[in-house]
Amino acid sequence: MLRKSVCIAVVALGLGLGFVALGKLGASETDWNTLSLSYAALLLLLAGCALALQIGSVIAVTDPERASRVFLWASPPAIVLFYLAMNNGTWSEALLWSCAMAILLFVTPALFWKWAHLRHWPTIASPNTRLNVLSRGLLSAGWIMATISLSVFFAMHSHDTGDCEPSGRLISQSREYRHVALTARIIHSDPWFGTIGIVQEHFFGLPWWNSRIVFSKYFVSADSVGEIFLYDGFREYGWIPRLVAVINLYGCGRTGPVRRYPADLKSLREPTPAGVRILGRVTKYVHPENVGVQGIPVRIWADDRPFDVITDSDGIFDRQGLPDGLYRVEIPALGQACKPYDNEKPLLKSGDTWGCEMFAGLTHR
Repeated sequence: MLRKSVCIAVVALGLGLGFVALGKLGASETDWNTLSLSYAALLLLLAGCALALQIGSVIAVTDPERASRVFLWASPPAIVLFYLAMNNGTWSEALLWSCAMAILLFVTPALFWKWAHLRHWPTIASPNTRLNVLSRGLLSAGWIMATISLSVFFAMHSHDTGDCEPSGRLISQSREYRHVALTARIIHSDPWFGTIGIVQEHFFGLPWWNSRIVFSKYFVSADSVGEIFLYDGFREYGWIPRLVAVINLYGCGRTGPVRRYPADLKSLREPTPAGVRILGRVTKYVHPENVGVQGIPVRIWADDRPFDVITDSDGIFDRQGLPDGLYRVEIPALGQACKPYDNEKPLLKSGDTWGCEMFAGLTHR
């Protein structure tokens, strides 16, 4: 019984390491727009090594000697692939690490299963065991789901947040090819796994094959589950995260309950007419959050030409059909102002929408 338990533990360890390797490869930060053919081939061959680790472990359940041969055959190509993956200029160190990893992952289990066979240890299952089609299908589906789940988990925990974006800048247009803007109803959230949302409105950024479910590390309280949130972030790198829409949110972006961002939603929902559109919001803090301020005079400067507008009941100001030019927005009475940030194009042209949120003060209640 002890010998069979040891064999089961070794098989489980091999399968687990294979799943972790496939999950990490699936979530690897690879930009597919600049991916070279040689690097793509290397990733696929490394995935093959992870599969060999799992296949050898599965074979060991009924045939330890055959499993030993599988692990030994996989060892030489594993050394080469590990070396290519880790070689960053120091070839001796990369070779040492690649050999150590190949010995740990392939040579050691090969020796163990060969020794178990020579010692006539009992197999975990009878060599005559055959699975029916349904069982094979269920196991295959479980393998796929486990690999995808691990890749999603690794992608969401690869880093805490994206680069910090100015929190006063409204979402109006896509800023990069990975930029995502959408609203989603939160159906699950916990600090360990992250948040799952069902997309309500998709503005841009999600793949055409999956625009209904999004995953992110963004954590909300239990009271917010069921609420609709605005997402401002970017799609993660990696094969599987791009397939299932894992989103990393901008650190200081515009993500939160939709009630906080009516100007952003107005900008995203309404098509930009001819000319430049300047849209924004004036808010003040009324515990527990910012609220819009009505009737605030806002001045929009296009180069040296002023345009005046008044905020509505949600604190939103919106001026359309403006000329091309360099823009800034200000509240003359309060001395508040904003202008396009350095990472945006300073000259706005017909068809562009830009805006910001300005703070009008603090109110205690």
